[in-house]
Amino acid sequence: FEEWDGLVKLIFNRKNKKASSIFRSKTAIECLYKGYCKFIKMEGGSVESTAMTPEAFKSLLEQILEEHKDLFERRGRSLTQEEIAQLLATFNSYGIHFINIEA
Repeated sequence: FEEWDGLVKLIFNRKNKKASSIFRSKTAIECLYKGYCKFIKMEGGSVESTAMTPEAFKSLLEQILEEHKDLFERRGRSLTQEEIAQLLATFNSYGIHFINIEA
């Protein structure tokens, strides 16, 4: 539930923007990177061992946005619950989690 809540807050904070532009914003990238680092630490790892720098994380997000363009080109207000769940599953498959996200 926490991950769902974090994603929904991020999307509906600016419901009229496209999902792709929400995840390209500087604040969203920083927020997601901090969440990524927290999750890695919770799992007992270190961010240094993953070689994930903020720049590498940003390019990973760009890769995700390009690969799933059809889903991310929608506006937040027009996304269904199934599509939001699909977004969450997509991010989770790349190791990005929405726990402790401050949108």
